[in-house]
Amino acid sequence: MEKNDIASVLDEIATFMELTGENPFKIRAYSAGARILENMTEDLGELIDGGKLA
Repeated sequence: MEKNDIASVLDEIATFMELTGENPFKIRAYSAGARILENMTEDLGELIDGGKLA
């Protein structure tokens, strides 16, 4: 799964959360995660393999 695919899933989750009246802070967190992934220049696989993600 590519980082843009993951970002799309995070955006979809945020949308569903918004439609169901979920906590706005959670919604923003998912949306922010999606934006971060979309703007990353690093290879996500390399970060995972290198243990650089927390």
